[in-house]
Amino acid sequence: MHRGVLVGCAVAALAVLLTGCSAEPAPRATPTATPPIASRPPSAQTRFDEVARAVMAADAHPTGRAFAAALRQAGFEGVETTPDRTAVDLDVPSVQFAVREGARCVVGQYGPGTAYRSAVADAVAGRCLVGAS
Repeated sequence: MHRGVLVGCAVAALAVLLTGCSAEPAPRATPTATPPIASRPPSAQTRFDEVARAVMAADAHPTGRAFAAALRQAGFEGVETTPDRTAVDLDVPSVQFAVREGARCVVGQYGPGTAYRSAVADAVAGRCLVGAS
């Protein structure tokens, strides 16, 4: 009888251990439907930079008007530029140009002998370039 009790206890212990093992598979995480990077539309700054670089490639000394025209043609709205000449009719050292994208602005700067730069910043009083432009 002692042996029967031991076998019964062993079977009971085995049953308890196997209860945690079920035939149902564990739930799997469902992957999210994030599009691949290549299929995402380019950001406003990326598109802005592409247009600006195309203008610089076509003209070694582009004017603010040239940047503005190209940006409008590319579908940007709210285009602003600084003047191409100073108040005493000299060439400006660089031109700034910008587009409004909602409450934000993409601003570019280029001048002969300087590198092209762009940045994204908040609009100020609904404008991208503060001052006369």
